[in-house]
Amino acid sequence: MSATRKAHPFESLSFVLDRAPNSRSDKQRCFWHVEPTGDYGEECKIGQRFAIEYLRYRRSADPGGHGELGLIVRDMPPEHTGIEVGFLHIIDHAALARSIAPEQLVAYYDRKGAGL
Repeated sequence: MSATRKAHPFESLSFVLDRAPNSRSDKQRCFWHVEPTGDYGEECKIGQRFAIEYLRYRRSADPGGHGELGLIVRDMPPEHTGIEVGFLHIIDHAALARSIAPEQLVAYYDRKGAGL
């Protein structure tokens, strides 16, 4: 009997998809599995939520481990939708202004009615 594989915490992120063994893809994990809506503004908000989800994960992750941001970006489509733009915008702000929590930044945009 084989041992049960313990899920990596990264697998709990809503935009990560683990593929079944022997699937059509040679990649076992897709780090950016999202569905565009066609509504750019809504997509930006979805991307912002994904960024907050990722940043919360990173805060609780092993600080000695490597980040998965490069893997996420690698799996993004070449033509970005609002989802990718919203995600990267919040990640960029979090990297540049560590004193501003990404949740506060999104709340500020919501109050001002400002889009990306």
